[in-house]
Amino acid sequence: MAVALLWDRPHAVTGSYRSGRVWDLTTGTLVRELAGGGVTAVAVTLLEDRPHAVTGDRDGAVRVWDLTTGTCLTTFHFPDAVRAVTLTADGTVVAGFGHEVAALSLEPLVRRLR
Repeated sequence: MAVALLWDRPHAVTGSYRSGRVWDLTTGTLVRELAGGGVTAVAVTLLEDRPHAVTGDRDGAVRVWDLTTGTCLTTFHFPDAVRAVTLTADGTVVAGFGHEVAALSLEPLVRRLR
């Protein structure tokens, strides 16, 4: 249902009805599974020089994942399924849900990672 590529290594993050997954594109093997409520949207970024994914779920959640550890760092909740996520150059998450769009700052999370 969704795919995003990491630019600093040959990995892809995909979303499906069950979960998000991180794949090694060199070997074709599954690196890690990301839990969730059916991943409908995926974006990737670097935060503090570490790869992270942002997933949008059909249960209305937007989750930020540390791809090095597979840990969910934070979750935002919306009243409808999230159909699209993207990241701006300054690290703001933009999520589309229902007939609305929200902009979410990751600055508090980035401060916590330092």
